[in-house]
Amino acid sequence: MKRNLLLIIALLFCALFSVAQTGNIIIPSGHSKTVKQVLLDNQGKYLYMLEDGKVIMWDAKTHDQLYTFYNGFDRMSLSNDGTKLIVGVTCYSTITGKEIFKVKGDNGVFSPDDKTLYTVDGGILATDLQTQNQTQLSERIGMGYKPKLYVLDDKHLLIIGVYDGWVIFNLASNKIDFQSNFGGTYMPNLHCIAVNSKKTEMKFLDVYNGDLLKSFPATEGDQVLIPSVNDNTFIYCMGGYSNRTYQLINGQNWSILKQFKPDFDISSGYFLGKESLLYCGQLFNTKTGVAENPFK
Repeated sequence: MKRNLLLIIALLFCALFSVAQTGNIIIPSGHSKTVKQVLLDNQGKYLYMLEDGKVIMWDAKTHDQLYTFYNGFDRMSLSNDGTKLIVGVTCYSTITGKEIFKVKGDNGVFSPDDKTLYTVDGGILATDLQTQNQTQLSERIGMGYKPKLYVLDDKHLLIIGVYDGWVIFNLASNKIDFQSNFGGTYMPNLHCIAVNSKKTEMKFLDVYNGDLLKSFPATEGDQVLIPSVNDNTFIYCMGGYSNRTYQLINGQNWSILKQFKPDFDISSGYFLGKESLLYCGQLFNTKTGVAENPFK
């Protein structure tokens, strides 16, 4: 009996030692802080949730916790083939869970062909993913601290500053095609930027020219905006601190399709509009208004 106990202790010690070596965990820990960003890979197999200090990789169907990637950043991106995860300055393999390389600049995004990783460090940098060589494409573009970077298409990047507006950068000419003074949330399927205007209204501006498309009222308190990744709907909460009402809105005609009041706060998530499913720490069905199979 004593010998078996010693063997179990030895195995646990080896497991913990391997965790320290790889930076991954074996014993599931779950999320203990607010989830800031959620991503589902294009294959629909794995879900990634980011909180302060770490990213957890989950099996999207079984809800089993897989790798944990430790970080000090507040944004992540996945390669289109789902094999790489960039968190801050570190690129990880989602197959092995190990670090592949580090880059200069952060808030990276992958090109549509997964050959290039774009980051921002004052100016725009491009990293060849095969050689890991990094090239500077532009000088400082004046977008403030840690701007967010998105790929519009294979020739244009969108860079959104927290307070400094947004720019559309032309990769062919390495020049800025358009610049606006308003910062906000990018809504890819609607080709617009949602701008919180003095906490009194949410304005939706055309990403290419800044024209006003629509506005909705807003109030004091945490406002929530989660665009769908596969249709033109989005989830919107105009603000408030408790008992908040969330709206499902059609972005084509701006009509309110549904309102719901879940018994938990939604701050961010990954929304599949066609399936009516919101991954937000729980799996919330926007059609039924019920949380299904929570991630523990």
